[in-house]
Amino acid sequence: MTLALVQLVGRNNTDARTTIDAGLKINPAKSEFHYLLGRYLLRATSPATEASVRLALASLERALQYNPRFLEAAVIDADLRERFGDLDGAYNVLARLVPKMPDEVALHNRVLDLLVANDRDQATAYLRSVINTYPDVPDTVYALAGRLFDTGVAVKITADGEIRYASSAALASTRGQLSERQTK
Repeated sequence: MTLALVQLVGRNNTDARTTIDAGLKINPAKSEFHYLLGRYLLRATSPATEASVRLALASLERALQYNPRFLEAAVIDADLRERFGDLDGAYNVLARLVPKMPDEVALHNRVLDLLVANDRDQATAYLRSVINTYPDVPDTVYALAGRLFDTGVAVKITADGEIRYASSAALASTRGQLSERQTK
């Protein structure tokens, strides 16, 4: 698996594909090989075609079937979908991971990236939902409120987080950023 990744990074596509295929033959349920195949399919055809993207998405989905907590595969899958205009598909790929990984700040950050750029109201609803549904989310998830467009809502969410995490450096930083935004 490491060899295939090194070959991909080194742009040695022929050897990478051979290594990935051998790995899939030995262990077809290994999520990492499906992930690497998806990455290979994106690199092998430049520029990417609709067919190569479809095949890459199928490989990434298989990686997620074998490992439902495979954040990298989900993020690349969502990035592809977003790039080709499937915003709902991108959101759904990421949202499926939230119940499995509610403490994963990088996941919430990527969902907010997607939503803030496309539907700010949904971004606010998403963040509120995560905080309400998973009361033990870390302070850094609350601190993501600073990314919301609605400063008043962001201030409220941050203040609620500061009650829960009184000594949070992440929330103090967010509060400072929000204060600057309000004074501008």
